[in-house]
Amino acid sequence: VQPSGTDQAGAYFEDATPGNPFGAIAAGPPPDGATTVATTTVDEALRERGFADGDVGFAKIDVEGHEAAVLRGMAATLPRTRALLVECSDLAAEGDGAPVKALAEFFDARGFDAYRVGADCLLPLWGDHYHPIYDEWRYWSNVVAVRRGDALADACARMGVDGLDDVSLEEALGGVG
Repeated sequence: VQPSGTDQAGAYFEDATPGNPFGAIAAGPPPDGATTVATTTVDEALRERGFADGDVGFAKIDVEGHEAAVLRGMAATLPRTRALLVECSDLAAEGDGAPVKALAEFFDARGFDAYRVGADCLLPLWGDHYHPIYDEWRYWSNVVAVRRGDALADACARMGVDGLDDVSLEEALGGVG
C-alpha cells in the first residue's frame, strides 16, 4: 500500500472533521474503529525514490479536499515545479471556507500564476484578477498553476480572460461542474 500524501505523518483517517465532510488524516493514536493509513509528504516520497533534485515538469493533485495539506508537504518540490493541476474542492475546505482563493494566494506567494479552468477559457486568479464571484461557486474546480516567466505561463495568459463583467464570469464558470 502506498502512503497517502499530506503535510504530516498521520496515524488514522477521521471520517468526520470540521470543514471537511470527506474526513481527514489525523495524528496520534487512532480511536477504536478508525481506519489506519500511512502518510508521507511529496518531498519525502521523492527523496525516498531518488528524485530529490531536478525539475518537476508537471504535478497533478486530486486528493478530495486535502489540497492544502499536500501542497504544504511540497515545500522543497514547489520551487522546482513548472506547472500543477489541482482539483480543488469548494465543498471541503480548511480555514476560511474559500479554498480557491487560498489556493490562488498560496501559488501567488510562491511565484505561480493560477487559473481556474472555466467552460471555454482560463480565469486568472492571482492578485487583482481574483473576482469575488469565485467564492460564491461551490463545486469541484480545476486550478492550473504555472511558474511565472515560464513559456507555459505565457501560453496560459493568452488563453486567459480578464476584465469580464459578472454575467460573463457566470457564463464562463457555468459549463464547469
